[in-house]
Amino acid sequence: ILQIDCNKTDLYPKQKSFPTYLFFNPYAENKTIELNVGDQWTNIYDLISHTFIQKNVKGKVSINIPADGVKVLVYTNTSKKYSYDSGVFKIAGVPVDYQYSTK
Repeated sequence: ILQIDCNKTDLYPKQKSFPTYLFFNPYAENKTIELNVGDQWTNIYDLISHTFIQKNVKGKVSINIPADGVKVLVYTNTSKKYSYDSGVFKIAGVPVDYQYSTK
């Protein structure tokens, strides 16, 4: 499974962001990976489905990556301060999803 740190390739590195990773599964079957999201309580937001896939987790978590598929995961804090500004979903003022729709 390929993992890319999206913040390392960010064109706007001075803007505050949460840790964001792309995972690619090149195999013909679903794969489950184990991630370490750290010691702080974390929510995991999937930029592909535009949903939280896990909430209030820390340490090691298991994530399913679909066959020949991609997940782009954002490790956010557990703040409930959500906002929507011109199609941008933010948590505690930090942009998370630029393609978000409240519809």
